[in-house]
Amino acid sequence: MGNQKLLERPGTAPSHQARALLAVAADAQNDDERQALSLTPRRDYKLLAQALNAQLCDYGGIQKSRLGRLAGSILGRGPTQALAAMRDSRCYDVLFSDNEYVGLFLGIMFRWARRRPRHVLLAHHLTPRKKRLLAKLARPGIDTLIVHSHAQRDFAIAHLGFRPDVVRILPYQVDTQFWRARPDPEQLNLICTAGLECRDYDTLLAAISGLDVDLRIGAASNWSRKRNSLAGRTLPAHVLVKTYDYISLRALYSSSAFVVVPLLDVDFQAGVTTILEGMAMGKAVITTGTRGQRGVVLGPTWSVRMTGWPENGPSAGDSTGIYTLPGDVAGLNSAIRFLLDNPSVANMLGHNGRLRVERNFTVEHFVDRFSEAILRAG
Repeated sequence: MGNQKLLERPGTAPSHQARALLAVAADAQNDDERQALSLTPRRDYKLLAQALNAQLCDYGGIQKSRLGRLAGSILGRGPTQALAAMRDSRCYDVLFSDNEYVGLFLGIMFRWARRRPRHVLLAHHLTPRKKRLLAKLARPGIDTLIVHSHAQRDFAIAHLGFRPDVVRILPYQVDTQFWRARPDPEQLNLICTAGLECRDYDTLLAAISGLDVDLRIGAASNWSRKRNSLAGRTLPAHVLVKTYDYISLRALYSSSAFVVVPLLDVDFQAGVTTILEGMAMGKAVITTGTRGQRGVVLGPTWSVRMTGWPENGPSAGDSTGIYTLPGDVAGLNSAIRFLLDNPSVANMLGHNGRLRVERNFTVEHFVDRFSEAILRAG
């Protein structure tokens, strides 16, 4: 369903006259092929398109044409897809873009358009200087701004000039059909983590020093452009860094005692994918309480002084994991040591995490929430 030719197709309405157009940073054909083989989780944009009877303007489709590849090499990915989406948008009532650079360039073009569809943008991280400047220019061409964290909403209102009624916080998602408990044998001294986006692996490596634990790090990301900060480093024998595909990452989660997601103190929801995957797999999650990452995991903030579950705050029976403070090596060491020494608590937290995901963060929840936001904007 992606674009066959960039800027070549005439602007006639499709025969079934879909209401919504989704501009997505993905290769829809490749995703279909991999999904047909059950190699990946279900993609949220695919389910969203089905729910809305929407058409897709996907970057993979654009790149399949010679003109699209040429435009991409000259203009860059964001402007190229924005131009293709703007061309197609004349046929639709509402356009949803799931990537900041595409959506911000669309917003800039829409602010001067005589006629345009309503525009809904999902933005993950608007704080960087380049995005901040683009967002201020794009604001008149964005009718609804969706973010995942309170910190990003506050920033959009206070520093980018968006009205409070325009900015919505909607949670992220995980495919609970793909990420679920499996019969793989669990290794009680194995812990794991994954991802590149704003990870604080230096703190994690320091925290496991002296612990009888094996650490597996999946230092790859389908979304982040960050480099692997562990590349080329000499690591202890009990630490292994490699790239995992979805199938092998699922097996790693399943065989691990729990999941650790160490984060730098950033103001957006870095780490949320790994956190939700771990919870969906029924694993306790230890993560960093950052300005942008609060509320997905339920649990106390751990410190080196704590030797048992705290009496003040959420009980273990109501929690899904543990927070530590940014850069707190001793606190993270204490939290890891506690869960290693108390596997029954880790199992309880993991069970609670799975229930919490099923109630709040499934891909079906995502589709329902985003469909409502997109249709309301239209």
